[in-house]
Amino acid sequence: YEGSKTLRNIMTALLIIGFLVITCFPIWPQWAKVALWYMSVTFLIFIAIFVVVRLFIFFVLWMIGYEYWLLPNIFDDNLSVADSFVPLYSLQATGASERIYRLVALVAFAAFCVWVKNQPTDFDDYMELTKQFTDDIYSGKLLSDMSQKDQDNIDGVKVPDLEDLLRDDDENDDDDQEANFDHILDEDDEDDSKFSGATEDDDDDEEVVDRDL
Repeated sequence: YEGSKTLRNIMTALLIIGFLVITCFPIWPQWAKVALWYMSVTFLIFIAIFVVVRLFIFFVLWMIGYEYWLLPNIFDDNLSVADSFVPLYSLQATGASERIYRLVALVAFAAFCVWVKNQPTDFDDYMELTKQFTDDIYSGKLLSDMSQKDQDNIDGVKVPDLEDLLRDDDENDDDDQEANFDHILDEDDEDDSKFSGATEDDDDDEEVVDRDL
């Protein structure tokens, strides 16, 4: 007796439903796509901020002689989801051999702070670009969504506009020019072949005349 199979059947049904939902993403309604987009972008930004803050805390405490990791197993692929959040943090003293490295890192960090202070305009421009990039991600300007447009016009007849006609005309002109160029090259090759054949015939005639003499 293997016990109740209700949970296993429910999980299997959820797996199949989830697979079908993901596969049918192109025909999702627009509000669902927008919601998924906002959730994905928010999650990625949260992960990026978490990684930066985690490394900054480690760097600050490492310079004073301690190794501190917030959620040290969070990126361990060999652990389960529950084990990835255990322990909450780890703290241990660094070895004496790392003092020279801490000193070099402290000097580099101080130089970076001085550079940021002396060039506030560049740093402000960087922050403004970062903010603009984040706004573009949330607004969806970086990725054009053509699936909704194609879905709306799926039953319509595509009528070429003036831009499409001009583009096709330019492509046809380019093809004609290439064909004419290839034809000219072929004619040149034929003329060269004929000239080479005539030259060889003349040489043969001269050899016959020399033998007769």
